[in-house]
Amino acid sequence: MVAVTGTLECRDGRGRKSWRRDWATRIEALGFWGEDVLVVASDGLSRLRISDGREIWQTTRLSVGLPLVVDNEMIVLAQRVPGSSSLLAASLPSCATLWRAPISPARLVISSQAVVVTTHLNVIHSLEPTTGAEIWRLEMPEEVGGIRGIAVIGKTVIVVTRSGVRLLAVEDGALRRHIVLPEIATPNCQITTEQVFLLGQTDFIEVNWRSGRASHESLRSEMLTLGSTVHTGPFLVTKEALLWVSEGGAQLYGLSRGARGRRGWRAGLEGALLPNWSPPAICGSFLYVPNLGAGGVHVFESSPSKSGSNIVQFEGIAATSKGNGNALPPKGKTSRGGARPRRAGTPETGV
Repeated sequence: MVAVTGTLECRDGRGRKSWRRDWATRIEALGFWGEDVLVVASDGLSRLRISDGREIWQTTRLSVGLPLVVDNEMIVLAQRVPGSSSLLAASLPSCATLWRAPISPARLVISSQAVVVTTHLNVIHSLEPTTGAEIWRLEMPEEVGGIRGIAVIGKTVIVVTRSGVRLLAVEDGALRRHIVLPEIATPNCQITTEQVFLLGQTDFIEVNWRSGRASHESLRSEMLTLGSTVHTGPFLVTKEALLWVSEGGAQLYGLSRGARGRRGWRAGLEGALLPNWSPPAICGSFLYVPNLGAGGVHVFESSPSKSGSNIVQFEGIAATSKGNGNALPPKGKTSRGGARPRRAGTPETGV
């Protein structure tokens, strides 16, 4: 599904258009609930059927925005008011308002036990999902760099900050463990059910948050060889590869992972005049790189035999792009099998 300013298109995995709808205002974000898509636009909130784009309901009484999280029967998002914003929870079947909270959210995540919200002032709020009542609050003024990621997995709230990874009890916010990490320049964060990944301008940190073990790897020489000289943007870690988009640039970079040596590549991305990249995502045999700023999605296919395509190969995955791909020489033995990428999981992470 592709959201462009004022336009929403639904396409299949090979890019064939299924349907299209036009909006009079800017589309801010999309959320998915079963067989439906929720469209957050600057004039309100709509619910459409994914199969044919038919509108189920639409409301203009809510001035809504990001962040947005969808749960089984509830949507939680920011509601704009003059000069600030608050947190709003609404029922998905009817869009009836469930509760409001006077919190201006930076990130949020829903679990069965709590709605956990962070603010730009480094405060974490835990709210009761059905009423919005505050369960606990944690202020972290010492974290100058802000909260970089948050997730709720089981009974643990995982908070990634400049100083490391904090594990909090979801029921009362008590600190269970603080995994101190070396500070790296401009890190981006990804949280999974077992690990936390941090990618900086020249460094990569991998943390098993359950055991507390962490590894720190310098990628300075690889990034210089690839030409990744600007800050790294959104990224994706798979078993086979590390993929990232240049922050504010127009390049997708890939670097293989594994004991048999690394192979790197880069591919040009259009739409850099309005860059607002989302993290790359893998589904089936396709790699998707969405740009919410310019609208549109870049699609890479793992099919090295596709005629007339520009193939860039790295360990375990062969990506095919109609953009400009520049394969780099391997630093060791690499696989030539062109294996299909695995389907990426979707952990319960903050927006």
